[in-house]
Amino acid sequence: MSEACSLRWTDIRMKERVLKVLGKGGKERLVAVPGKVTRALRPLAGSGDEFVFGAAALDARRAYDWVRDAGRRAGLLKPLHPHALRHSFATHLLASGANLRALQELLGHASLQATQKYTHVSIDQLARTLERHHPLSSPKGAKRKT
Repeated sequence: MSEACSLRWTDIRMKERVLKVLGKGGKERLVAVPGKVTRALRPLAGSGDEFVFGAAALDARRAYDWVRDAGRRAGLLKPLHPHALRHSFATHLLASGANLRALQELLGHASLQATQKYTHVSIDQLARTLERHHPLSSPKGAKRKT
């Protein structure tokens, strides 16, 4: 989250849809972003501010509050936090068939082992699907939820 809070306009290459971010340990990396994001940012780019979120880097506490409030407005049952967004991003990509190595790059993990923690959710999802749909998982003729 701190990467986003301190994002400068000079770190964004709109045409290439890439952000340059400074991660843990001062490690610089490039992050691909969807065209939808750059289209949303483009009109804001001429604000004159150095940082994407204003004249100074956004306070992490304030960013956390924004995310939590957005979750509340969306009617989520549990409080939303920035790491939950990261976890959902990773889980949904894996569930949609994304390559684990590509996900490692997107998350900025130094090792594949750090990324593998997200695979358990996909395995749990597979197990539930198997239990729901396998012919031997319910009595013959019983209706199954789909």
